[in-house]
Amino acid sequence: MGLGEPEVETPIEIKHAAHKALLEGYTKYSNPFGLEILREAISEKLKTEKNIESTPDQILVTPGGKNALFISCMGLVEDGDEVINITPGYVSNLPILNLASRNIRIKNIALKSPDFSLDRTELENSISNETKLILINFPNNPTGSILNRNDAEFLATLIKEMNIYLVSDEVYEKFVYSNNHISPAVIGTIKDKVLTIHSFSKSFFMTGWRIGYIHANSELIKELAKINLHINTNTATFIQMAALEALKMQNDIFAGYLKKIYSRRNKLREWLTKIFPDFQLPEGGLFVFLDISKAGMKSDDFAAELLIKEKVAVLPGINFGENYDNYCRVSLACHDNDFEEGLMRIVKFFENL
Repeated sequence: MGLGEPEVETPIEIKHAAHKALLEGYTKYSNPFGLEILREAISEKLKTEKNIESTPDQILVTPGGKNALFISCMGLVEDGDEVINITPGYVSNLPILNLASRNIRIKNIALKSPDFSLDRTELENSISNETKLILINFPNNPTGSILNRNDAEFLATLIKEMNIYLVSDEVYEKFVYSNNHISPAVIGTIKDKVLTIHSFSKSFFMTGWRIGYIHANSELIKELAKINLHINTNTATFIQMAALEALKMQNDIFAGYLKKIYSRRNKLREWLTKIFPDFQLPEGGLFVFLDISKAGMKSDDFAAELLIKEKVAVLPGINFGENYDNYCRVSLACHDNDFEEGLMRIVKFFENL
């Protein structure tokens, strides 16, 4: 229950598409932007699924979502800039920002507990004339919170008034259990200031394939493509063809799995309310962020003891920042029987404490 990796094998149709592409010669250098046929399909997906106005020249295909995050930050931040990083968030955010520029100021702004919503007051008070970008991650890893319309419009006001970029990590875009979630790029007033990060890893069960993409305004994409050219040259073309096949069959791929995850989410309520009556049920993503404070243990110690005594792996909250040492992240991405057994063992561990 530690990894954020769907337990489902990559669909055979996607594997066949990669194999076919290899045999057809998709093994050479390609446009650093990505294959046009794939960028056209991605653009159509954004318009159809998320109501984001998009064209192929606003898409940059990258070797994974993490690579997309790095290229976006590297293309935006310079020495002396200030970056606001919303926490808790993806564990690679801080290393990525520090790799992008060693001489930037990073302000970590915490989501409000217990519901892990955006802290508007703290965020607004943290903005300065040196702020270059805000980095967000919704549906959130590790808390499962989502970005609602009011918070998205609040961000839009800040970005427009202060001329700030917004990097929106939406890798868990399809794992949404509430109709309230919104992608900031749909707000027309800031569409040129938003960089949206996507990946094929989670929604298409392609974690090891390493393919993601950035959506941003076309002029910015041109600049980011230069970075991509010199770091990666291009994303492997046979993998891009596999991703194209994934987009063609995405509804068939994902609908059944989302039902499974939703069922596991209900199991969280069934088991964890026994000892955590006020725990926050995730509204999106693949995780629940469990407050373990009444265990009286640091998160590393808690995770180690749980692993030794009950053979259940969870991720210590300290990985997400020093403010989260009283949390552990529990993943919903494991087989149904294992998931329920794992929840039972977590409850047993707490009861023994």
